[in-house]
Amino acid sequence: MRVVVASVEYFRGLETLLQKTPPMILHWYLIWRVIHSLGDALDNETALLTNELDALVTGVHARIGLRWPECVSWMESAFSPLLARYFGLHVLSDEAIKSATLFTEQIRASFIASASKLDWLDKVTRNKAIEKVCVNIRLKVGVPGDPDARSALAVDAFYDRLSVNETGHFENVILIRQFETHRLFQLIGRKVKVDEWTMSAASVNMYYSRTRNEITVPAGILRPPFFSVTHPAALNYGSLGMFIGHELSHAFDTQGRKHDAAGRLNDWWSPETANHFETRAGCFSAQYGQYTVHGPDGERLWVNGNLTLTEVLAGELSQAFSAWQASRDDTAAAVEAVTAALPGFNQSTGEHQLFFLGFGRSFCNVIRPENIHTDPHPPLQHRVNGALKNSREFAAAYGCRVGSPMNPEKKCQLW
Repeated sequence: MRVVVASVEYFRGLETLLQKTPPMILHWYLIWRVIHSLGDALDNETALLTNELDALVTGVHARIGLRWPECVSWMESAFSPLLARYFGLHVLSDEAIKSATLFTEQIRASFIASASKLDWLDKVTRNKAIEKVCVNIRLKVGVPGDPDARSALAVDAFYDRLSVNETGHFENVILIRQFETHRLFQLIGRKVKVDEWTMSAASVNMYYSRTRNEITVPAGILRPPFFSVTHPAALNYGSLGMFIGHELSHAFDTQGRKHDAAGRLNDWWSPETANHFETRAGCFSAQYGQYTVHGPDGERLWVNGNLTLTEVLAGELSQAFSAWQASRDDTAAAVEAVTAALPGFNQSTGEHQLFFLGFGRSFCNVIRPENIHTDPHPPLQHRVNGALKNSREFAAAYGCRVGSPMNPEKKCQLW
């Protein structure tokens, strides 16, 4: 059996530190780490103490919010397969699964068509990229397959070794940790469970795994406002389709491109094509590095263009737009019913405007400006407007003149 060590220097330094540190200090430090990790599972006073320590280390203000959201979050994590079973039964439809699968196939086709026309991709690298997205990439939709959330018996067997206390939350936290630790140790030396998920089925999110070359679309995002069978296709493609395109594009971002079709670290790009990629990536880094937000005290905080690079390189808008254009199953009545109720919509380009409206409203959220220092996603207003500024289709749909703020002459393009 081989063990992959991602941070060799860390473990070398840790070995030196352990040799130099007195045993009793290590003893009490390990005890403290256990106490600290369980602080949020105790009363408010204890939780505040651990949060105050975190504030000293991270610089984030110590605060204790409502406890029920924390309990819900803990439940979602601790009982993910169980929640997937009942959440899936309650909200997941066959139409949503079929649509997510169809969108993925159409966006794959869109990516292949786009990659075939790019002059900066050499033939060998282009063929390997198409192989990665067309032949090998795997799609998971709805609920996990291991344990099979569609089977009550499978879920029951998964929790066979777990007993919980109906009145003691802290005790349940300990029981769940013991259960999960035992489960993980049982996986050592065994084959990877390809149907296992690393995200709750109730998550309003999705992810791409570069080591497995797979996209996971949880049931939580297969709902309004991201998807609905009653929405015009333009809205669905602009939202759910865009997110699927975004995750697929992660297979070729600054980190994903270093993994081959099997998910292995492998430099499969030719040096010339890699240089072209870096040049185009630099355009995005420079673009987003110009954006700012107001901090909690009114100061200007600058976006780190290099930090956000993996999230802004994706060609999700163009891929989803092309996929929608290829389908165009909206009926005139469905589009008119929506656009007629929205002031300012141009009836001749209303469908196209609707697509970008679906994109923009997908990011209606409130996020603390301090996150700009650590979050690889740019602030939401820049995540939306930055992508739209690079979209010729958006400029055409809304009639933005060349050189205007939302239609600059210089655009960053990759895929």
